[in-house]
Amino acid sequence: MTLSVDKRYEIIFLSHHPMGPQLGVKAVAKAIKCAKSTIQYWLNRWKESKDLSDSKRIGRPRSTTKKETIRRRLKEYGAKFSLPISKPLLTEKHRQKRLEWAHAAGDIDWNRIIFSDETTVRLNQLKRCVWNLPGKRKVFRTVKYPIKVNIWGCFSCNGFGRIYCFRENLKADLLCRIYKRYLFPTARDHFGRNSTNWALQEDNDPKHTSQLAKQWRSKYEVQRIDWPSMSPDLNPIENVWKLLKMNLARKNLRTYKSLVSAIKKEWKAFPKDLTTNLVQNLYAMLPQDESLDVLTEFLTQHGYYKVQNIPIDAIRKLARIGIKENVFTYENRFYRQIIGGAMGSAFTLTLANIFMWKWEIELVKRFKSTNEIYVRYIDDIFFTSNESYQSIDKMLDEANLFHPNIKLVRQISRNVSFLDIYIQSRKGNLITSVDHKSTAEPYIVPFNSDHPTHILKNIINNALLRAVRYCTNFSDFCDECRTIKLMLLYNGYDKKITLANTLKSTYPRYPPSFIYHQLHSFFKFSAAPECIQPTLIKEVEFPHIRNIVLHQATSATARDISTKASLSMQNQN
Repeated sequence: MTLSVDKRYEIIFLSHHPMGPQLGVKAVAKAIKCAKSTIQYWLNRWKESKDLSDSKRIGRPRSTTKKETIRRRLKEYGAKFSLPISKPLLTEKHRQKRLEWAHAAGDIDWNRIIFSDETTVRLNQLKRCVWNLPGKRKVFRTVKYPIKVNIWGCFSCNGFGRIYCFRENLKADLLCRIYKRYLFPTARDHFGRNSTNWALQEDNDPKHTSQLAKQWRSKYEVQRIDWPSMSPDLNPIENVWKLLKMNLARKNLRTYKSLVSAIKKEWKAFPKDLTTNLVQNLYAMLPQDESLDVLTEFLTQHGYYKVQNIPIDAIRKLARIGIKENVFTYENRFYRQIIGGAMGSAFTLTLANIFMWKWEIELVKRFKSTNEIYVRYIDDIFFTSNESYQSIDKMLDEANLFHPNIKLVRQISRNVSFLDIYIQSRKGNLITSVDHKSTAEPYIVPFNSDHPTHILKNIINNALLRAVRYCTNFSDFCDECRTIKLMLLYNGYDKKITLANTLKSTYPRYPPSFIYHQLHSFFKFSAAPECIQPTLIKEVEFPHIRNIVLHQATSATARDISTKASLSMQNQN
């Protein structure tokens, strides 16, 4: 009987290891479920050589000549039959240039760069994966000369810029017109109307390096950063093109007009935070030693000399281990993270939050002196100001000098999104409502899932609580209630349930349902259950309800108060 290597070492542990039970041959054979002769063989091997690996085989080696045998041998080694990966052919000169560029790129402020590129989308030639049943293969009909659309696009940390679709081949004169009509408006939207503190990134295509393009950029003082040749993998916009083509491949497009319309629609649907993720991340930029100093300063300044009976020195040592001993493997090599912290770690999130507390001290003082609103959640900041665009740009440029690793990505407008809130400035008043991202899907826990009933109730209550807290106007609240009810219906929450007789007597005309009961138990008002209109009957009742909800402490707030009180008592002891 052939035993695995794990079973062989288990035999040694059961019979010889000082920490093992030291069983006899018969008992080990019964535990391993094999013959006693097999147990005795491996015990003898261990006594002779301390080696439990397979012995070198003698005789004729295995023959690998037939096609079937070759495929079988390749599968044994984990090989898979797939298309090769296409990569640029790099010479030694290209590699040296890329290395020199990488060393010099450390001084570039990527928050002030507009990334641009061109690509081509061909109709009926967009690749996608499909499911094929046995004996049936999906067939895609192609044409000899497919319709194609050339695209020029750009983005920065502040979001996606303008996009231009065209049929003709891109030449230098057309590129200059694109600069004027699409690049400049993007720069104004992202960096201010008169700002010149930005630079353009583009590859070394002959059209980009032509004399006409150089003269145009020189005339309008457009800075262009150096870019190494044969390096499309370095441009983050290539990831955007891949996502765009994947989304287009799922659509049934037939004409040039429908293709252009779909391209523009998908481009607008990309979330703004995608551009930030493509360029920078706070957790990856967190300086390790300096963040530990800030942690000690934060605890000391707030009067914590120990947390849960752990002194600050011990906390610092533990924090040093948590942030500096992050290792991972890649291609059979071990790597240790020397900048930033582990993504997804609760400790890294807390440390980044404390580090931002230190960074924002001067900025908070400025806003307090002018009685403006300043709110921060980890690395997202919202503030109000009555100053001009130029003054705000100047203030943010100065804030970007506070620390070399922290750079603000700005969006200055009268209407902005902050987390899941949409904020508008109307005649000096701030109007808020619930913000739904364009890519968000209306999926929640299905009604027919195995979750307890209180989980389903909490989903509805939390959605309504957010609607009341976020919506300033009654009309926005009505729209959000309608959205909530449609979302619940979409996920099967219209199933009938058995309610108490009191509820049936209260609403005798309408069949009871889960949505109906939860909406009215939240507001204590009556309305038709099949109506997708707002739950409240009178607009005058909304401010009163909202005032009550706003002053109610949430579970998170109560938990924070309890935690602070507990830590304060421990610190006093």
